[in-house]
Amino acid sequence: MGATTPDQWWEIWSESFDKGDVETILRLYDPEATVVPNPGNPIRGMDELRETLQTYVAMGGVLKAEQREIVRGPGVAASYIGWTFDADLAGEPFHLEGVATVMLADRPGGWVALIDDFYGQG
Repeated sequence: MGATTPDQWWEIWSESFDKGDVETILRLYDPEATVVPNPGNPIRGMDELRETLQTYVAMGGVLKAEQREIVRGPGVAASYIGWTFDADLAGEPFHLEGVATVMLADRPGGWVALIDDFYGQG
């Protein structure tokens, strides 16, 4: 079962990341979704997204995030999520932070992301 609201989309994503459940996260995306995990480097398709998410999960870091504004339209929504990610890589601190911009669409199976820009910069 997918997300029944734009708010629930992020709840499922966040809980699944904490569990290391990449496959559940992938079901929250349209199969042709465009994701920008690093500014200026968009990826498309589930294989690349799976690899990206598995890399972050494997770091064993802590993702902290806050759902900010959700702007709703007919069958679509723009979601803004402030986040930080901290990990310890070979004894060195690793820190990332940003405000994700996620474009969501209401589909028969639930709300899915069409575009997910981790840093909101393109």
